[in-house]
Amino acid sequence: MKKILTVAAVAMLLIACNSENKKADVQEAQALDFATLEASPGEFENQTIRVSGMVLHVCKHGGQKMFLTTDSTEASLMVRVGPSIPEFEVTLEGSNVEVTGKLVATVVSSTGEEHDGEGDASAASSEPADCPTEEALKAVGEGEECTTSVTYHIEATSFKEIL
Repeated sequence: MKKILTVAAVAMLLIACNSENKKADVQEAQALDFATLEASPGEFENQTIRVSGMVLHVCKHGGQKMFLTTDSTEASLMVRVGPSIPEFEVTLEGSNVEVTGKLVATVVSSTGEEHDGEGDASAASSEPADCPTEEALKAVGEGEECTTSVTYHIEATSFKEIL
């Protein structure tokens, strides 16, 4: 009987500590509005942020992505599930949610390849990999254009529907 009580006490302690850590992560997240995020997303790269918006779309093939928007902008923000979220329900479409997660940069080259910003040499340098340097442009001619772009999405750690 003592063993069962000990195991139960340890299990409850672990559950309590785990939920406190999740609450601390949500409280430490910086709350941003769409305008601030749209104006300078690079300032918040790899930081935990919290953003609210209306769910414009949830991908129906597994619910791994959803797109948020607001009335004040035509822009949308992609949110991907994180390790703690199995999927987003399609029923969220049209509802308002608050999402907490890490803002991640993705470098998209002209070939359509995506590279997450972390650990990617092209994202860490000042020039993306397929963009010519200033010296190369002068040598080849100025007809070439950089076709690499950086997009941002949130890797969600938690979300909640706002009523």
